[in-house]
Amino acid sequence: MCADETSCDWEKVTLCAFAESSANVGLHMQFLDCMDSNKLPLFYSPVIPKGCAGNVNLTWSGINKCFNGPEGGRLLLAAQKEIASRMGTGSFTLPTVLVNNQPVCAGTQCDYATVAASLGRAGFESSEARTDEEPTIAYYFSSK
Repeated sequence: MCADETSCDWEKVTLCAFAESSANVGLHMQFLDCMDSNKLPLFYSPVIPKGCAGNVNLTWSGINKCFNGPEGGRLLLAAQKEIASRMGTGSFTLPTVLVNNQPVCAGTQCDYATVAASLGRAGFESSEARTDEEPTIAYYFSSK
């Protein structure tokens, strides 16, 4: 169900951080970059996400409340449904990043610089994309 299959805690804390930062794509990316830059242990520990939250000026108490409460579970379930509807129930490379519903990168090719560069590519300027809105970024880091 999740990337490491032992639990979905890493995914849940990331979703809670996203919720804490509202729709601020820049903060989402900074938090992800911090998390991805660390060697995450197999079993969840709040040390790394708490540090990443501090690095990007997110409130850890809000993230932790979400993580330990029902909101974290709701966010995780919604994300899993989203993944199944967008990617199907088969396997795919983790992570997979889409910007404005267009694949940008997968696996080890995904980093902050790659995703950030894709935001300015002409391929994402279309009649469907409104320039007054932030782009949509989907970061699929768990499967099924």
